[in-house]
Amino acid sequence: MIPDGEETIEETADDLLASETLDSAVEEEVDEKDSTDQPPRDRFLPSSIGLTVVLPETVSQVTLRATWGNYKTEPPLPDALLIPEVSGKGKPKPEKPESLRWVRVSGEAAIVLDVTRNQSGIPLPESAAPHRPGGGIEVAVHTVCSVKRLRKGLKSVCASSPSSW
Repeated sequence: MIPDGEETIEETADDLLASETLDSAVEEEVDEKDSTDQPPRDRFLPSSIGLTVVLPETVSQVTLRATWGNYKTEPPLPDALLIPEVSGKGKPKPEKPESLRWVRVSGEAAIVLDVTRNQSGIPLPESAAPHRPGGGIEVAVHTVCSVKRLRKGLKSVCASSPSSW
């Protein structure tokens, strides 16, 4: 018997797989007896980070080394639980494992970026989430050149801002 207020692993897994996006409306709490049995939906939310650097005008490339963490379940969940498109309409949902835990998988990649031009959508190799095909971390470069007058004379400064989505 589970004490009131404590969730089972299955309820936690359902919650972890629920759908939320930045465009989703905030929904009021629904009583379980009033809700329909909805298939679990993904909860991958986009995030971004930016970095601005000042480089000498002679620099044309920089090497970006990125590290991140993705999460996967152990044991692995069937695709039909994670990707709604995989489970056809009218088909029963696969059984969930009795115990489920999320494990962090570290990722790392290094790529050379051309900082002489603006560019976006540069994928970081092997950065897609283990449970979701496609996607992954993308890098963008936005270069702004400006001229600053300093004590010793006129200097050209280029600020390059690689950022990832």
